[in-house]
Amino acid sequence: MKKAFTQKLSLAVLGLAMLMPVIAQAQNSGEFWMRSRAIMVAPSVSNNNLTVDVKGQAAPEFDFTYFVANNLSLELILAMIRPDITLNGGAIGSINVLPPTLTAQYHFKELLGTSFNPYIGVGLNWTIFFNGNLNAGGAALATTNSIAPAFEVGSDFPLTGPTFINVDVKKIMMSTDVSAAASGTVLDTLKINPWVFGLGLGVKF
Repeated sequence: MKKAFTQKLSLAVLGLAMLMPVIAQAQNSGEFWMRSRAIMVAPSVSNNNLTVDVKGQAAPEFDFTYFVANNLSLELILAMIRPDITLNGGAIGSINVLPPTLTAQYHFKELLGTSFNPYIGVGLNWTIFFNGNLNAGGAALATTNSIAPAFEVGSDFPLTGPTFINVDVKKIMMSTDVSAAASGTVLDTLKINPWVFGLGLGVKF
């Protein structure tokens, strides 16, 4: 069921991305924005069998936004963390987590007639787990990558010229199958599903 939902969402996002250039022909915005944020990643961990926890972490984040129309954009979000992992309260190592995320955003500035620019977004993230050193009871643990939805809400506040301040909150769905590296036996599915709180500076081109 989870796989079917992800496939349907993927098709919906792909369909929206394909329609955006058609919409853009009428409005022809074409702006390109870049943002640099400081983010706080706060995992909402759940699992079935193992008492595993993923520690929150601060990190830098970069995003690139292209406006295909005056109020529609595509945003690519790039960040990486290396959180500490615990099992039953004891440290079992850490792992790199790289979740490149592509969202389709709707901006409300023109609709609301405001100087600031609130927006909402929905998309997909591909979470890659790598360079882990997870070890429990002397046995190495392996992980898998995941593709899942991502949601965001935020706003841009103008400064001077092309610069602006950005605040942003994301909910990124991500999970990994934790298995014994030697045998490949899946021990549990770890759902991390973090909230990501961001504050940063952007520039328009």
